[in-house]
Amino acid sequence: NAKISAFECYYRAQGIIPQEEWPQMLRSLRSPLPACLRISPSPFTKQLMERLHAFCSSVDVRSLEWAGNAVQLAVDKGGLKKHTEFQTWLQQHTECGDITRQ
Repeated sequence: NAKISAFECYYRAQGIIPQEEWPQMLRSLRSPLPACLRISPSPFTKQLMERLHAFCSSVDVRSLEWAGNAVQLAVDKGGLKKHTEFQTWLQQHTECGDITRQ
């Protein structure tokens, strides 16, 4: 490719990634990240987690133990937008501080 971004030029010059691994690394960097949510500690944490799991019954929800009450959903941000009822619930709880989108 004749046009190499400044990002790619910089990191290639660092020599931290072998040349043969560049295509895979660039594909990984361009892939969408999974949606991650953190439930704020409160008396309602357990109920919020249960509701989250109920909404996401068709999506793998993985607890991120190292991050407290955080979960990673096996869907990206665009995938969340397809579920309008969940999106509305998430927006309500984000606005009142119960949930933080990571």
